[in-house]
Amino acid sequence: MLRLFLLEFWRVLRLQLRYPLEFVSGLLILTLLFYGLLIGAQHMTGVDSVGDSLNGIIIGYGTWIIVIAGLNQIPTDITGEAQRGTLESIFLSTYRIDSIYLARSLAGSLQNLVLTFGVLLLLLWLTGRSVQFPPSAILAVATTIIASISLGFFAGGFALRFKQVGRTLMLAQYPLLFMMMTPFENMSPEILNLSMLLPVVPSAVTLRELTTAGKPLGETHIVLAALNAITYLVVSMFFFGRYVRSVKANGLLGGH
Repeated sequence: MLRLFLLEFWRVLRLQLRYPLEFVSGLLILTLLFYGLLIGAQHMTGVDSVGDSLNGIIIGYGTWIIVIAGLNQIPTDITGEAQRGTLESIFLSTYRIDSIYLARSLAGSLQNLVLTFGVLLLLLWLTGRSVQFPPSAILAVATTIIASISLGFFAGGFALRFKQVGRTLMLAQYPLLFMMMTPFENMSPEILNLSMLLPVVPSAVTLRELTTAGKPLGETHIVLAALNAITYLVVSMFFFGRYVRSVKANGLLGGH
C-alpha cells in the first residue's frame, strides 16, 4: 500500500508541475468566489453582516474545499477512465481496485491541502483576520480528509454504475457547504449531538474549535471526529465493493 501511495503521489506531483496554471487558476477562483460573495453581502446590507463569525466561516470554507476534493476525486477518475476506455485495465491491476482509489485519493488530498492553505492565507490577508493553527489541528485535518474520501467512495460506486454523475456531484456541493459553514457547536446540545452523526461535520466542528475558539485538543470533539471518519470510510468502501461486484456481474464496466 505504501508503494502504491508513493507511485500515485509521484503521478499527482508530476501532473501538477506539468500544468501549474491549473493550480493558480483554482487558487484565484476559489478565493475570488468567497471574497466576492462576502463583499456582495456587505454591499447589500450596508453592514458587516458576518461580524465576529467571519473567522469560523473562513475555516468552514476551507473545510468545504477539502471535502469537495475528496468527494470528486474517485468518481471523476472513474468517469475519465471510462471515457478513455482504460477503466478495464485498472481492474486488471495486481492491486485491489479499492486500494488504488484510496491511494489516489490520499495523494490528491495532499495536493489539495496546498491549494486550501493558499486560499485560506489569501482570504485571511484580504479580510484582515487571523486564526490560530496549533499542531493538534493536523489531527482534525486528517479526519476531515478521511471523511471526505469516504464520500468519494460512495460517489465512486454510483459512477461505476451510471458513469455520468457530474451534475449529481455539483448538486451535492450545496448541502455540504451548508454543513461545513453551520456552527453546530454554538447550537443546543441536542442539535450538536445529532450533527455528530453526519459525515465530516465532527471534523469541521473540531477544526473551528481548535483554530477560532482556541480550545485545547482534549476539550474538542476530536474523538467523535475520528470515529465518524473511520466509520464512514469502512462503510463506504464496503458499499463501493458491492458496486464493483455488481457492475462486473452485469457486464457494465466498459460502458461510458
